[in-house]
Amino acid sequence: MESPVNRIYILALALLPLANASAEVFNVRGPNADFNQINPAIAVAADGDVIRVWPGNYNTFQIHGLALTLVRGDTGGTIDIQGTVRVQSLAAGQEVTLEGIRATGTDGEGLILYGNDGAVRIRDCEFRGADADQDVYGGNAHSGLTGVRAEYCADIVFTSCTVAGGGTETVWDWSVQYSMSGGTGLVGTDVSVSIFDSEITGGSGSSVFDVTSSDGGRGGDGARVSNSFLYASGCTFAGGHGGHGGDAGWAGQPGNGGNGGDGIDASAASDLHLLDSVYLPGSGGYAGYGGYYGGYDGSDGVEVRLANSTREDLAGDARHLDIASLLLEQTMVDVTVQGQPGDLVLLVASERSRLRYISPAHGPLLLRSPFDMPRQILGVLPGSGVQTFQLNVPDMPALTATTWHFQAGLVPNTGGLYLSSVRSAVLLDSGL
Repeated sequence: MESPVNRIYILALALLPLANASAEVFNVRGPNADFNQINPAIAVAADGDVIRVWPGNYNTFQIHGLALTLVRGDTGGTIDIQGTVRVQSLAAGQEVTLEGIRATGTDGEGLILYGNDGAVRIRDCEFRGADADQDVYGGNAHSGLTGVRAEYCADIVFTSCTVAGGGTETVWDWSVQYSMSGGTGLVGTDVSVSIFDSEITGGSGSSVFDVTSSDGGRGGDGARVSNSFLYASGCTFAGGHGGHGGDAGWAGQPGNGGNGGDGIDASAASDLHLLDSVYLPGSGGYAGYGGYYGGYDGSDGVEVRLANSTREDLAGDARHLDIASLLLEQTMVDVTVQGQPGDLVLLVASERSRLRYISPAHGPLLLRSPFDMPRQILGVLPGSGVQTFQLNVPDMPALTATTWHFQAGLVPNTGGLYLSSVRSAVLLDSGL
């Protein structure tokens, strides 16, 4: 009978020097709180420090040119942000890790990444753009806004995240209705982004019932990239639906239905590499009713739209890795790997990130070599294709922490190699 747990001890982890083990840890709320909001903690942090945030509602924050890890102190809740989170101006070698955040733009994007030569690692987060605002009397009307906007970034990773463009469901006024588009889930311009096990969704366009000649709003694209590298594994990209066109009386002109959004829209020499993912085009909206001249239904979106761009569809199934985000020293922690029965599982870890796409490995290697934790052979996946292994977290220097990134390589019994999703975790001294 196959055991559901294989126990191994990563002695190599304890023997290697921890290059960033002097990092300080600042607590935002929770026991032994240092701060009540996130921004004051960022203001005193140095490169490589860790900010541990307890679930609750917080003001927006910005990380500017600072290597930092922001992680939940308790995974039983989320870090709720009403507004836009921003990470920008990371130099090469600087890294930011975000975990457990749910940010909803109040009048903008959920997350902005801009001008980062360093790596950004994001896991278990949710980002939503602001919903459309008709604002008939204030003059500040806007369509649904983007969930995540990334520009000029060298290395971004999303793992187990939800990204959504703003919707138009709240757009309504009894006397005036605007045709408003749904927001795009993810917009990337001159970026390299790898996405694992995530949902990227565009918002639906507005419907304008009872308003003669007004067209329904266009659905937002799931992802729209320009001059970018995009890798996706085990993801869903969904375009938003187009809105219903305005109805008309017998003498009026009904509106056309809005077009549906695309699952992915890639342009300007973008380079797509797609594994075991789903692409759902948004449906076009119906034309309005009535009138001497009929309106036209909106067009459905497409699964993946390419304009002067390339697409590689990788064969096989996605491989998945999961590990807790907080790893306390001298404890046993679970590492769960999901793949195909008979896969041989190899595990590596590093404090440093690097993007290197390897087509024969069906994905990018996202750790910098030489690895801080050399390759460990965990074992072979059973008939279920899922196995939980246990690792021994080493002793840490007093009152220190460090952030590590884990990735598995899975070798099918027929040969070849599949790289798993990447997971970032904080190793903590027990005195913190």
